[in-house]
Amino acid sequence: LQTQLANQGIPPGSEAYRAAMTEQNQRENDLVSQAALQGISLDQAARQQAFGEQSAAAQFANQAALSGFGANVQNQQLYNQAVQQNLQQGLSIQDAQNRAAQQMFGQRMDIQGLYNTALAQNQNVALQQQAAANAAQAQQFNQALQAGQFGNTALQQSLAQQLALRNQPLNEITALMSGSQVQMPQFQGYTGANVAAAPVFGAAQVAWCDGRSLVPPYWAPRSGQWRTRVTGGMMAA
Repeated sequence: LQTQLANQGIPPGSEAYRAAMTEQNQRENDLVSQAALQGISLDQAARQQAFGEQSAAAQFANQAALSGFGANVQNQQLYNQAVQQNLQQGLSIQDAQNRAAQQMFGQRMDIQGLYNTALAQNQNVALQQQAAANAAQAQQFNQALQAGQFGNTALQQSLAQQLALRNQPLNEITALMSGSQVQMPQFQGYTGANVAAAPVFGAAQVAWCDGRSLVPPYWAPRSGQWRTRVTGGMMAA
């Protein structure tokens, strides 16, 4: 339009130029308005068609939902029955497992009690044996100490005897020269020491009695038979 107006000799800014541009803008606005109205009409028609289709689909969906709801209710009832049945079976199995576990626990407690009794008996016997061994070692130590003392005393006596025998000729010569009496050598007598024996038999007897007191009642017959065979009936039951 601007080129056409320039070709016609209408300069920009003139009254004719502004009127031509205004008319052109009005025509363009009219075309845009018509196109918008046509688009609105088409959109409304499409919306009405879509609404009708959605209404029909909603009715179909409602019918299907009602049918599915009824089926779901029936399935839920069957499912609840199956769940309840499985629950009852699970409770029965759990009860049986609990009883078995309780029985096994009781058996283990009995076994543990027997083991603890035997362990206590063995420990007590070991302590008594250790006490007897300690007493025997103490006795051996005392005997060795006494033997060392005896050896030292005997050695001292032997040295004294040898010294006296060595000096005896000198004493005799001195007595002859001086006219005095000959001095006889004096030897120290031997005095032994008493060493008490270790109470090994008493310790063993105490260990046997303590071990016998730890034997459970249901082991008593076997324990008595074994004791009779070992001791030959020397110890009373």
